[in-house]
Amino acid sequence: MRGFRYGLTVLVLVALGMSIGCPPARAQGAGKRILIAYSAISANYAQTFIAKEAGLFDKYGLKNTDLIYLGGGSMVSQAMASGDVPLGMVAGSSLVPADLAGSNDILIATSVGTVTMSLFVRKDMKKVEDLKGLAVGVTRFGSSTDLSARYILKRYNLSPGKDVNVLQLGGMPEILAGMVNGAVAGGISSMPTSLKLKKAGFVELVDLGSLGFAYPHAGAAVRGAFLKTNREETRDFVKGLIAGTAVYFKDKEYAKKIIAKYTRTTDPEILEETYNYQARYFPRVPYTSREGVQTVLDELIARNLPKAKEAKPEQFYDNSLVKELEESGFIKQVFGR
Repeated sequence: MRGFRYGLTVLVLVALGMSIGCPPARAQGAGKRILIAYSAISANYAQTFIAKEAGLFDKYGLKNTDLIYLGGGSMVSQAMASGDVPLGMVAGSSLVPADLAGSNDILIATSVGTVTMSLFVRKDMKKVEDLKGLAVGVTRFGSSTDLSARYILKRYNLSPGKDVNVLQLGGMPEILAGMVNGAVAGGISSMPTSLKLKKAGFVELVDLGSLGFAYPHAGAAVRGAFLKTNREETRDFVKGLIAGTAVYFKDKEYAKKIIAKYTRTTDPEILEETYNYQARYFPRVPYTSREGVQTVLDELIARNLPKAKEAKPEQFYDNSLVKELEESGFIKQVFGR
C-alpha cells in the first residue's frame, strides 16, 4: 500500500508539471495548493477549464488551485483515494466502484447528466455487429468510455471481452491515434475528438447522447474527509463551476478559446460544433440525479461487482451544496436572470 501511494504521489506531481494551464506547485510558504483533477481531454469539462482560466475559483474563495489531467476516471479516483487530490471532475462509473472498494468520495454536482459519447468505427463498417472479432478502444477500464462501450456491445448482443476486445488506451488523444493507426477498429469518444474522428473519415454508428438516459457523466467529486473539514472551500469549488457554466453561455468566443487550449484543437469548425453540442447538455443547476447513479449501480450489478447489489444511490452523492447555492440566489445571480 505504501508503494502504491508513493507511485500515485509521483504520478500526481508529474501530471501537475505537464497539465495544460497548470503551473508547477509553488514553493513552500507561498500557500498550500489545492489540486483539482480531471479525467478527460474533453469539452465536457469546459466549465472547469473556464473557472480556472477566468479566475472564478479565486473570485469565489477557492484560492491556490491547480488543474491536473489524469487520463481516465479510474486514475482520478485512485489519486483521490490516496489523499493526494481532494477535488476531482470524474464520471460516476469511476467514483461508485472506488467507493464500493473502500474510498470515500462524494459527487457534489453533475455538470453533464447523460452520456455524451459516441461509437466511431472504420468507414468500411456498417453496423455494430461488424466489430465481432475486433477491438474497441476506451480510455481506462471503469471509465465512462468503458461503460459506454460495454453498454453498446451488449445492446447489440455482443459480449465484451469475448466477441469484441475492449482495450484501454489512456485518453481521448490515444483513442484518436489508435483509430488512425489501425490498432483498434472502433473507439468511444466525446467532443471534440468525435469531430476529429469524423473529419478523419471514421463513421459514427451510435450517439449515446441522443438516447438521453440519466448518468453522471461529468461529475464534481470531493473526498469525504475534505468535505467534513473544508465545507466552505468545497462550496466555493461548486460556485466556481456554476459560474464557469454561466460564462460558457454568456461568452461563446471565450468559451471556444478555452476549449481550444485544453483540447489542443485549432479547427474553427470543430470548435463551433463542439461548443453548440455541449451547450445542449450543460445545466444551470447541476444536481446529481438518483436515477443517474442507479444507472451506474445497475451496470456494476450486471458485472457482479461485490457490494453493488446492497448499495443505495444516495450514499454516493450529496446535493446539499447545490441546493444551498440555488436557494441563496447565487445561481440566478451568476446567470443574470
